[in-house]
Amino acid sequence: MNCKQGEIYFVNLEPALGTETKKKRPCLVVSNNHYNRLMNTVIVIPISSSEKYLEEKKYVKSPLYFQVNNKNGHVTARSNRRHGS
Repeated sequence: MNCKQGEIYFVNLEPALGTETKKKRPCLVVSNNHYNRLMNTVIVIPISSSEKYLEEKKYVKSPLYFQVNNKNGHVTARSNRRHGS
């Protein structure tokens, strides 16, 4: 599989530890294309459209969560999960 930076894939995030995102989730590929080919691994971040990430103070203030807006709405990404391909 040739994953490219900026693409979104559904990824099974199990097994997960503690409060890490679990189950199959849409994920954004954040690692660059050279890294993806060289390491045969991609770095992804799970994305969510849940309103809680926009409203709850702990998420809004956290540097681990950021909002991505586009013409179709928004998603929130959490930037601390790796998954091999």
